[in-house]
Amino acid sequence: MKTSTKNQDTQTQDYLIEGILSKDSNGLLKGRPASYKTTTVLQIAHSICSGKPFFGHAVSATGKVVFISNDDKDELARRVKAIKITEGSFNNNLLIVDQTMHIDDDGCMDNLRRYVEKTQPVLVIFDDLNSLSPYSDTDDDTELEAILGIIKNTCANVSTLAVLSIIPNPISVTCF
Repeated sequence: MKTSTKNQDTQTQDYLIEGILSKDSNGLLKGRPASYKTTTVLQIAHSICSGKPFFGHAVSATGKVVFISNDDKDELARRVKAIKITEGSFNNNLLIVDQTMHIDDDGCMDNLRRYVEKTQPVLVIFDDLNSLSPYSDTDDDTELEAILGIIKNTCANVSTLAVLSIIPNPISVTCF
């Protein structure tokens, strides 16, 4: 019996999280505010940091995850603590960037590039694109493409990137 091309691609693809997150890929998770984007990527981060399955999907590579966010640090700490209580430790592999970051700022991105080269994370998560690139129109495809290009260049040594964006569309995942 012949397997379809789609199935062959899925079967031969190298995953960080089986069937969900490919190695050497980039993704954009879109959704309305309060649609659990940050909660979802923190669960992904926990799985990569700890090696525990992500909702039943095996993790094939564990290691450091760099998490970049300009959101409320107390709220982020509360969410991380909740995951630790319910799921266990991040094994000291979750690296939350403490400083305010702007993708539009060459100095910030240069510092991030050096940090990524130093820490060698398995995954880098940007949460959320609107707060990290406040001077850009993330609804404009050309500007979004430029932002994603800056992120890819900054994190060129990382195999997988996840970028969150608050865009008033139904939640979706897009590879770039």
